Order: sequence, then C-alpha cells, then structure tokens
Amino acid sequence: HRTVNRTVRVQDAVGKKDGEISLRFFPVFRKPVAEPVLREHGVLPQPTPLDLIIGYLARGNPLLSERFDAHSCDYSPRQLSTFGKGKDCFGAPHCEQVNRVLYSPGRCTIMESLKRRQFLQSALGAGAGILATGWTRGASAQTGATGRRPNVIFILADDLGWGDPACYGNAIAKTPNIDRLAKEGLRFTSFYVNAPVCSPTRAGFMTGRFPSTLGIHSHFASPELNKRRGMPQALDPSVATVYDCFRQAGYVTGHFGKWHMGNIDAGEYGVDCHRTMGGGGKPDWQGEEQFWRRSSRLIVDEAVHFIEEHRNEPFYLNVWTVHPHAPLDPSEEQMAPYARVEEKRVAGTFPTPFEVFYGTVPEMDRQIGRLLAKLDELGLAENTIVVFSSDNGPEDIHLSESAHSGIGSTGPFRGRKRSLYEGGIRTPFIVRWPGGAPAGRVDDTTVLSGVDFLPSISRLAGVAVPSGLPQIGRASCRERV
Repeated sequence: HRTVNRTVRVQDAVGKKDGEISLRFFPVFRKPVAEPVLREHGVLPQPTPLDLIIGYLARGNPLLSERFDAHSCDYSPRQLSTFGKGKDCFGAPHCEQVNRVLYSPGRCTIMESLKRRQFLQSALGAGAGILATGWTRGASAQTGATGRRPNVIFILADDLGWGDPACYGNAIAKTPNIDRLAKEGLRFTSFYVNAPVCSPTRAGFMTGRFPSTLGIHSHFASPELNKRRGMPQALDPSVATVYDCFRQAGYVTGHFGKWHMGNIDAGEYGVDCHRTMGGGGKPDWQGEEQFWRRSSRLIVDEAVHFIEEHRNEPFYLNVWTVHPHAPLDPSEEQMAPYARVEEKRVAGTFPTPFEVFYGTVPEMDRQIGRLLAKLDELGLAENTIVVFSSDNGPEDIHLSESAHSGIGSTGPFRGRKRSLYEGGIRTPFIVRWPGGAPAGRVDDTTVLSGVDFLPSISRLAGVAVPSGLPQIGRASCRERV
C-alpha cells in the first residue's frame, strides 16, 4: 500500500494467529499518515475505515500486501500507462461492492458495453459532441430563442463520481438541483474526461487539445516535482483557450473557484474577472474561516455577483467548485440528514465517512441551486447554457486526506480517481439550455470527451473555434445538425 511517498506492508499489521488482528495497525496507519494531514486542514482526526477493517480484509487477500506504485502522487507517463493493468485502487472488488450498495441501476439508463469498433463508430459520429445530438432545431445555434447570443456557465465539480448525483442512479444522495438540470436539459451517460486527475482534465476542457500535447499528464504541484515529472510549470498562455474564443467574440469572461492549471495569473488566459484557488494568480480565500466547509457558498457568491454585474451583456463563466475534493469538513447540520440513527458512531463521537461525504455533496448542490435561482430571478435562464460535469472519478478512501470521507460512487464502473478504468475517467455531463435544447432527454449512445467541450460550446454560441483542434467527426456533426 502506498500513500504519497510512504509505503507500508499491510501484513505487518495482522496478527500471526488466524482471526487475530494486532493493534499495532493503528499507529502504523493513522498516527504517522492521516492525523497530520487532517489536522493541517482543520478536520478532526478520527479512526479511519482502514484502521477498523483493513486488517480483516488483508487476511487471505494477496492484493493488499502488494505495493501500489500506481497510486503514488509522483507518477510518470510510463506509470500512467500501467493504470488498469492489475494495479487499480486497492481491494477493487470491495470498491465495487460499495458501489453496488450505493448505486441503484433502476433509477437511470446505462449504455450497454460497446465493442471497440462500436465505440470508435460512436466516437467518430460524436465529434463536437453536443452538436451531434440534434440540438437547436427550434432555435438558432447562435442566438437561441431570445434573439440574443447565449450566455454560458460551466459548473465543474471536483472528484465527483459518475454515480454520485441522484439523477445518475444514486439511491442515497440528495441532489435536487443537479437533478433539475438533467430534467430540464440533456444528460449524457457516456462522457469521458481526458485524464484521471485534475490538471490535465481541466487543460483539455479549456483548450480543446489533448493534455499530452500540452505536456500536462499529472496535477501541477511544486516546481521541483513538476520538473521531475517532465511537465511545464503551467498551461502555456500562448495556447488559445475557451476564454480567448469568447472574449474575442465580445463576451465578458469569468472564472471563480478552483484553477489548478499553474500559477500564471488567470488574466493571461483571457479571463476578465476571476477569484481562484489552486493557482491562477494571487491565492484568494486564504485565511477564510472554515473555507473547506463553506467553499461552495463562497465560490457561488462570486459567481452571483458576476452575473448581476454583467446581466446585460453576453458572458462566459466558469464556476469550478472545490467540493467534494478531500479533505471534507461538513457541519453537524449538513451531516444530520445522513446520520444513521440506528447505528452508533465509532467511539460514540466520530462521524462516519457516509455522513461526511453525503453531508458535503448536497451542500454543493444547494449552492448550484442558488446560482440557478439567480438566473431565474434575472430572466436569464432561457438563454443561458448551463453545463455540469466533474474533473475525474471519486477519491480513494485509503489516502490519508480522504480516509474519513472517500466513499464517492462510480456507479457500476470499476476504478476511481487516478485509474484509467471507467470509474476514473467517466463522469457526469449535463447540458441545459431552455431556449435551444430539448428537455428531459438522456443520451446513452453519444460518446463524448473533455476536448469536445470547447468546439461544441463555441459553435452553439456562434463563436469562432481555434485552428488545429482535433478533427474527429466534425464533418459528420455538421451534417447531422
């Protein structure tokens, strides 16, 4: 088992006699690894599920005695290629069992398994994905139903799994606002991000280029670590971005929330108004009391102000949440609806991972609801394209900062964040545009990826697309539209 740069062999924690588990496991895992990280982020240290069950799981399970180098935070392109080859998240069968408990297949439609030829045919037919679905038959692709160019809001969650929203089949999560987007828009079930981790996925979204062509194959970290990985220190500002495209077309552009595309100021990429964390300029929200708990509200506060200020002009806006990226720190009030009254908390005091994770996701959903309510209040909903997605699959529970919360659902799919199995790269993707798109539609056949976002959203808004982008399927899309 490998966490960050620390390797522990699980069998050291298991008693020699059958059925006996040594208490030496607690200091091995919780004390040196989990506690400092949780304290650093202001989250109460607690016994983790690993502390309580991994000794039992390890007995007779050879998987748990291996070294999982693929989960190191310091991985190379060669190591990335090993994901999905027997080095998936530890105890993959156990992860799948958890998903089967949380996920209710009867609540959503899932695309059946595709053979390679079928997959390629579907991908080629998708191309600039959203356009391929027959949109805008009742409204101009450039002006929508109101005669004005559409506004665009891109809401990107952080580490939200395919199976986490209720509209994707989660039988536990309460996500009425994400569900509303699906009910009033188009929900794709076969959307893939271009990497199983944060930074390359975001670069793909914003540039329409495969992250490997930009030299970005992992998340941006310290300058030394970036160099060791053979990565640049930031996304190249000379590469055209979706901000550039819309700004040149007369849109005002904004970005609020997580950035994680390097420490170059966001304004260098065509962003007019921004407040970011994780790079993108001067760190904001530093010193903000209980930021991790209140991050979705603080980010949406900025987005709402931006919308109010620019209501009379076309705008492109990124609202990129931090939730549900670990460490999570929900309040007792946020966790209350998910407290299992029939079960006592561990040691009578510590909240369970169930309460922590599902207390956080609905808080993000509530803030998305505030954003949608503002569009309704200002009369902008009809002509605003709202896109919702996630940057990769859910975090693993075996990492120190997520040991108290990492139970996000990948639905029926194997793998999680950092894995090239479906669960690591297949994420929710919903598009709502009341003035120009069908409502309540589920697309189980179109295969999309993150690099489809820029050309698709640009064409919907009548914005010029940069040259040199991937050409797959573009002609067939125009024919279908």
